Amino acid sequence: MIVRGVQGELSTLLDFGVAALPRGPGGAPSAGSEMLVGTPENMSPEQLRGDAEPVGAARRRSVRAYYQTPLRGMAARGAVIDGRSEDISSRGTLVIAGAPLPEGERAVVRFALPASGNRVQCSAVVNWSRHRAATQRGRAAFGLEFVDVPPAMTEAITHYAERMQREG
Repeated sequence: MIVRGVQGELSTLLDFGVAALPRGPGGAPSAGSEMLVGTPENMSPEQLRGDAEPVGAARRRSVRAYYQTPLRGMAARGAVIDGRSEDISSRGTLVIAGAPLPEGERAVVRFALPASGNRVQCSAVVNWSRHRAATQRGRAAFGLEFVDVPPAMTEAITHYAERMQREG
């Protein structure tokens, strides 16, 4: 899949991390049920556990789009977040950083909004985390869920994500 960035540059997305295939009796592929496939280091903990609820886009409550930008912040316990966002939705972002943050950790983060480049600051909470050993290139990954998001930020991110979905 080729993704066009904000500045018109092209990126190639090589691995979605997970896909769903039909699964039938005894685990054999068939219509009506799903089996996870993909690269384990790119999967969320729920996907790795094989939770029965829907995964990926079917499980998300908001539209998500590829968006890579530097992200900085401070966690509640004083840890500095110095990483980058890999994708974004009005509800949160995937962060790649040098060190993970534990699930439940609260933070204040700063980053540029898609399309406009306006800098924003908001509160967030870590809703999943993967340590370096579980990720490619030894980087930590964690999901931040935005908290107390200004309405203008939600609108800007939603508009960007919907536009990227249409442009596919």
